[in-house]
Amino acid sequence: MRLHPILVSFLLLFSLASEGTPVPDSTGSDSKFDRYFYEGVRLREQEKYAEAFDLYRYCYLLNQNDPALLSELGKLYFAIGRLEEGTRYLEQAYQLYPDNKNYGNILGAVYERQNRAEDAVNLYEAMAERFPMEDEYRFKLANMYVQSGEIDKAIDIYNRMEEQNAVSAMDASNYADVRTRLYMMTGQTDKALEEQRRLSERYPDVTDFRLKYAGALLDKEMYPEAYKQLQQVAKTDSTNGLYHFAMASYYLGTNQKDAAINEMLKVASDKDVDLEQKLPIIFRFIGTDTDEQDMPKKEYNVLLDKMLAGNPTDVDLRLSYTQVLEMQGDTIRAMEICKPITEFAPTEERAWNMILEVAVNRNDHPEVHAISSQARQYISGSALFYLYDAIAYYMEKNLTEAKRILEEGTKQIDAEKDAKGLSDIYSQLGDLAYEEKKPQEAFSHYEKALELNPNNLGVLNNYAYFLAKEGGDLAKAERMAALCVKLVPDNPVTLDTYGWIFFMRENYSLAKLYIEKALSLSTDKPDADVVEHHGDVLWMLGEKEEALQEWKRAKSIGDGGSSMLDKKIEKGAYIPEKKK
Repeated sequence: MRLHPILVSFLLLFSLASEGTPVPDSTGSDSKFDRYFYEGVRLREQEKYAEAFDLYRYCYLLNQNDPALLSELGKLYFAIGRLEEGTRYLEQAYQLYPDNKNYGNILGAVYERQNRAEDAVNLYEAMAERFPMEDEYRFKLANMYVQSGEIDKAIDIYNRMEEQNAVSAMDASNYADVRTRLYMMTGQTDKALEEQRRLSERYPDVTDFRLKYAGALLDKEMYPEAYKQLQQVAKTDSTNGLYHFAMASYYLGTNQKDAAINEMLKVASDKDVDLEQKLPIIFRFIGTDTDEQDMPKKEYNVLLDKMLAGNPTDVDLRLSYTQVLEMQGDTIRAMEICKPITEFAPTEERAWNMILEVAVNRNDHPEVHAISSQARQYISGSALFYLYDAIAYYMEKNLTEAKRILEEGTKQIDAEKDAKGLSDIYSQLGDLAYEEKKPQEAFSHYEKALELNPNNLGVLNNYAYFLAKEGGDLAKAERMAALCVKLVPDNPVTLDTYGWIFFMRENYSLAKLYIEKALSLSTDKPDADVVEHHGDVLWMLGEKEEALQEWKRAKSIGDGGSSMLDKKIEKGAYIPEKKK
């Protein structure tokens, strides 16, 4: 019997919870009940649910009040999707044997999965009362109160648990943090702040608690109060990195930017603080004061320069700094920061990827070639270094070298490790072959690409479009184009391809529908090919004057259009494009 997928997690829980469950024996260890019951358990564990069910039903005739049997019946009913009956048997098992924690845990999980919050609350309240020393049930009860929106009741539970369990400052902090989050969830920010105040006053010698309270005050822009707390910290722990961060936040909030930077420079230059601790503090600070485009401000780069001076070979620092510089639009400096990684850590693929991306964004084709070639010496199995290199050669109109690089990539990329990357390489080979007027070779490459990645969007679109243009299998082309539209329903290119295939199949109404949708998604910058296709469809539907206007519009756009566009305009009639 096939399990309903939603119930698999229930069965796993049931399986774990049933271990060690005692079975009351009222008829002797050699009774039929025992034999049938344990045989049923064995069959259930082998997922032979129908056979197990028959044995359990026989046991039920012998003893209808055996909690272990009722629990097993509940599990089986869940396995066959009869949730209501399954829940009823689990409830009976728990009612007969409420001292068994496993039965209560199972039933509670069922109630939670069924969103029966009130039943779950009642159950956990009973279990919390029955097992007063078990925090597990109080945590579950508090969680259900939160889900039910009864935040005050949840907080009351945590208060009582703290009174019983909080024997250290860290315990008290954990409970305070929980209550703070609950207050914040309900918008009770004053009470959340009060939690942090009480904690800092209860443990005045714990610097982190006072810093946390100061941070909460800064969040509420209560700067004078925050400054008082920070002054207290300064008396005992003025070298703490979080203290400097809080002071910097205070200075930023009170428009003292130079002072804020000076505080963070202390963090950046502190040799007693590990870089792993500094980095998140510095970046958190940088993120609190961004420009109008939400980008890091260049004036804070001095902090990263300071850390880099003390840690010149730290890979993560250089990569992070490179990303900041790219966001700021300083690609030259980004390259300067990142490129040294390829010298002292040449197998660090992230660095090669990053400087390659910078070169690509700058359209620096010679640099793309140099980076790709060097990277392949250390990281031969990455498709990226073949693809970008080939694309740069293509843009330089050096198709021969582009093809050579791609063919080399097919030999170096392991299909099991990077099927999608290898698929993209075959995709590019297919595009090159079609441009060289070798459609059959192109289609062969596309087939290999789809074997590796059936959802390769570029292949599906181009293969479908070119197949239609060549008068090939239009049904196959339509299937591929349909999958494209399913994967990216609002892409003008794939919509145009789908519409064009309908045109080739003489379904002009559907062709118009999809091509016009493609045009509606690119009104600011329409594609000449799509506009021309629209004209073709209109001509076939008898709207010949409108068709001529669209052909003229396609001509005016430039950078596209078929080889027949001029003749269509000249003759005022649709002329099919010649096959390549």
